[in-house]
Amino acid sequence: MAEIDNLTAPGNRDNPLVVDDSDTHEVLSVENRLNKIQLGLQALETRRLSKPINHNDIVKVEDDDAEYEEEVMNQDREDETVIALKNIIDLTDVIDLTADNDLSDQSIPTRRSPQRQLETFLDHHIREDGTILKTGMLVELKQKLLFGQYREDDIPHPIPGRIQADFVLIKSIVCTTSGEGVELRGWAYARARQMRAILVNKINEVCLVGAVDTSDPRSWEQQIVIPRIAPSQVRRVRELRHTNAAFPAYRFDDKDYLDMGRNWVENYGPLVCRFRYIEDYSNWSLKTNWNKPIEWSLTRLSEKDVPEKLRVSDETLVNQWRGGKIPGGSSIQDSPYGMIVDVEERLEGKATRALAPGQCYSAGDTFAGAGGASRGITDAGLKLLFAVDHWQSAIDSLAMNFPDTDLHTAEILDFITCNKVKYRVDILHLSPPCQYWSPAHTIEGKNDQDNIASLFACSHLIEKVRPRLFTLEQTFGILFPHHEMYFACLIQGFATHGYSVRWKLVNLAVYGLPQPRKRLIIIGAGPGEKLPPFPPATHAKNGDGGLRELTTARQALSKLHGLDENDPNKKPPMHNIRLYDRGRAHPQRNPEHSRWNPDKPLPRTITCGGGQNYHWTGERDFTLIEYALLQGFPVTHRFGGTGIKRQIGNAFPPSVVKVLYKHLTNWLDEQDGITPAMRAAADDEEGGYEFPPVAGPSNWFARGVVGRAGSSDTDTVRGSVEPLTPERYDIAGGIVDLTTGEVEAGGTKPIPFILEI
Repeated sequence: MAEIDNLTAPGNRDNPLVVDDSDTHEVLSVENRLNKIQLGLQALETRRLSKPINHNDIVKVEDDDAEYEEEVMNQDREDETVIALKNIIDLTDVIDLTADNDLSDQSIPTRRSPQRQLETFLDHHIREDGTILKTGMLVELKQKLLFGQYREDDIPHPIPGRIQADFVLIKSIVCTTSGEGVELRGWAYARARQMRAILVNKINEVCLVGAVDTSDPRSWEQQIVIPRIAPSQVRRVRELRHTNAAFPAYRFDDKDYLDMGRNWVENYGPLVCRFRYIEDYSNWSLKTNWNKPIEWSLTRLSEKDVPEKLRVSDETLVNQWRGGKIPGGSSIQDSPYGMIVDVEERLEGKATRALAPGQCYSAGDTFAGAGGASRGITDAGLKLLFAVDHWQSAIDSLAMNFPDTDLHTAEILDFITCNKVKYRVDILHLSPPCQYWSPAHTIEGKNDQDNIASLFACSHLIEKVRPRLFTLEQTFGILFPHHEMYFACLIQGFATHGYSVRWKLVNLAVYGLPQPRKRLIIIGAGPGEKLPPFPPATHAKNGDGGLRELTTARQALSKLHGLDENDPNKKPPMHNIRLYDRGRAHPQRNPEHSRWNPDKPLPRTITCGGGQNYHWTGERDFTLIEYALLQGFPVTHRFGGTGIKRQIGNAFPPSVVKVLYKHLTNWLDEQDGITPAMRAAADDEEGGYEFPPVAGPSNWFARGVVGRAGSSDTDTVRGSVEPLTPERYDIAGGIVDLTTGEVEAGGTKPIPFILEI
């Protein structure tokens, strides 16, 4: 990277610069934003307006994503980029790069088979016109690199088509012995306007783009290197600034824009990179999956990714965005034990004070429904501060299960605009309505506009609550090409607030759900926070990879075993069995419903109407409690109001949410320097973890404290208590046997525990 001397940051108090096209940073209403999207995104342009900056001598910069007609500059302009040669390097450093020579010269991200050849690494290369190319330089290419080749088929891609990369940061200059001459290798950068609208288009803002193979042991930095770029393809040398500062810091000087004009700035002004975009592929070497990414990420550069001159500390970013954070969780926001991080205080990876008794991470649930995500969040050990939904039946269900949570019966727009509602949570969940983007949605519905508006509300929710992390669950149909503009707007809204975002299509069966359920999951991390990965799979078909076998329908409903359906005191709720009556020949069996093997997952996804699923005997439908169990709810979760099957079918499965949020809290603990011993001590100060009351008849649920027998150091667990038999209970995923006092957890050796009832 070229050195930048005496650099000032355009956009600061001494050097003001307008950030946006309209220069009015007012918050758009969702309706206005929707209108703007519908009118403008035909050209893949989405914008967000912001509050005005009251500075003198502001220069208005017109940013748009129209294709820029490049000027052909004369030779004396090009000669100005030549750097004087000081040292001639002896070309004697010969290295065998067999292991790394597996990239091709085709469009990104294809690869070539490894070929053994000798390569000489050069410090620089002098072109015939006298231009000197050196490692660390950014060069603009005459011909664009095409990133992300996609077939035209029914495979969903969030960014169909190709991203065009104009620039390469030279990582190495290589002279090969194969007669191909000198080649450049480096990282590709695309202008923001080429990023298919997931970034706001701004002049000279660029994004690092790359693709990696998850089976390749090399780092992403090594894998994204583009090979075999001929020096003759270089148009000119450019200045690149990597920074984690928010836009417009370190942009080009507004004086250059005034004196030289837009065209000069675009062709010769400094370029600024604040994000990197990476696509993950599986088994790339097979050349069968190279055009089917399995995961995507848009990551804001961190302070470790940028030079010191252009760096803002992570703590400063956190403080500027949300007023700091409480390491270990903000569930007790007024606790004297909590430590607020501000711009003057750095943790250096370690917390310096003990956690308060009972301190944990806090969460909020929006579009909460019957509480699928809420149940998983609380089972993972977080404190649910609030939940919001506009459907009264869903609120009734939430009230029956979460009496200590603030519940808001409101349209999401009303919740966003209500100044009296103020929360700061560590993690926020969003499950906006998915019907409009569902593959089953083939005709226009009466709620389509409301559903679209709810999607655009997500970035406003992030702005209101400002969580450290967020999760979003949505149907995979939103990734189809004809919904590209909506998905791009969603991601852009998060990135505009400085959030890093990771998304993936996940079959929730890999997290223990006893049904095939393919969903889009998004994880976001706020300014100054590191973006967590997805949790590893816990289940696999046939137990491949040492994982558990997929959860079967029979296993899911085994939680009803030991309950007496004929005893009113022991009969579980919502379990009214009704046999089919389909005529004299088969009075108890629907001829269209054949028997199926219950020692496998459900054959179909559960929907609002059940998804055409039925009991494996073929003689009846599942009961409501059975549907709930198959959707990942504990047997103790209660449902109120009407449309219970719809409430169940719409829910984000709690068993999956529990896995996800336990993973995220562990991630936050690691970032905050909270050790498992510190976390256990915070729980033990109150004598262990006291399980909240669970719903159901009193003789088939437990409430008590779990601790290691014969030890003063209590091992606490978090989660719900569910009955399996009168003697065995499922406690937070571990099976406790009351007759032996042993707990079987995850297939590990039984550990003696005491359960005080």
